[in-house]
Amino acid sequence: MNDEGLKTLISLAEFEGTDPYEFISSVQCGNKKMPVFKVLFTNFCEKNCLYCANRRDRDVKRFSFTPEGLAKTFYELYTKGYVEGIFISSGIHHNSLRTMEKILDAAEILRKKYKYTGFMHLKLLPGVDTPSIERAVELADRVSINLEAPSHRRLVEIAGEKRFEELFNVLRKAHEMRSKKEKRTGLCTQFVVGASGESDFEILKTTFLLRRAFQLQRVYYSAFYPVPQTPLENLKRVSKRREFRLYQAFYLIKNYGVKPEDFLFENGFLKEETDPKEGVFKKIFGDRLIEVNRAPLEILMLIPGIGIKTAKRIVEIRRESKIKNVNQLLKTGATKKSLKYILIDGKNYAMNSLF
Repeated sequence: MNDEGLKTLISLAEFEGTDPYEFISSVQCGNKKMPVFKVLFTNFCEKNCLYCANRRDRDVKRFSFTPEGLAKTFYELYTKGYVEGIFISSGIHHNSLRTMEKILDAAEILRKKYKYTGFMHLKLLPGVDTPSIERAVELADRVSINLEAPSHRRLVEIAGEKRFEELFNVLRKAHEMRSKKEKRTGLCTQFVVGASGESDFEILKTTFLLRRAFQLQRVYYSAFYPVPQTPLENLKRVSKRREFRLYQAFYLIKNYGVKPEDFLFENGFLKEETDPKEGVFKKIFGDRLIEVNRAPLEILMLIPGIGIKTAKRIVEIRRESKIKNVNQLLKTGATKKSLKYILIDGKNYAMNSLF
């Protein structure tokens, strides 16, 4: 692939010192994953966040797009089939309003000049005004602003120039704006996991409150890793397993209605070796076994190895007859993991020879 699209990626990678294909990431959009061009409009930044590779005081090569340049670069990659969508984030060059205006100009060029109708995710910058938020919501399929930490106290430990209330208010305004649209724009945020010493309980408590207040489509969890020439370069890297468990917990909050206090924590942290759903089940039901032929849908869904669709299938089957054996249960989509938590017509098959 020695065409202009790849050359563009390579030239961008030279600025960041990374693999050019890292500019293409997979994003969940509805029921499908798509390759998305994930790019910074500029890596100049007036902020000095302690963890960030592009912090103001770090010696790093700087670059900026023009709105037309970014639009043209993406559209070339899009028409060649490398990507199906775009995610534009940015440092803050000069000030938030000026940088945000250029991001929005690039988005508008794509929508109007290039007639691009595909997926677009725009990052909102700290301190942007209401008209900018409204414009972003109109142009994008998804907007977000990174809270970075679960509270003001935690945020000032890693990004003392940012204010949690200011970031929160941008999120709130974006929610208000999207509520007025016929086609609802997705809303997201992100936490840097482990940089400020916060616990998983703190993160999930804030996640739960944000989800309840703003119906966030997704929360991103980014495991902290130390960047050379930053104040946190000697801090221990956070495991990707912790990040993964937080994602699992988020989907339990979003899709299953699980509350922060329902998770099983150890000193405020989820056990990295344990599926959070197993912990939730143990916290709520202890050693109790659930009879699949009698349990209501909301309890069936909480059984490890049984998801929402499977629980609904079980309820449908029960309207006509009982589930009588393991094979019948497994045909619904349940996994063998579920057997140690359930009874099937009064019997426990956890030690069954089928294992």
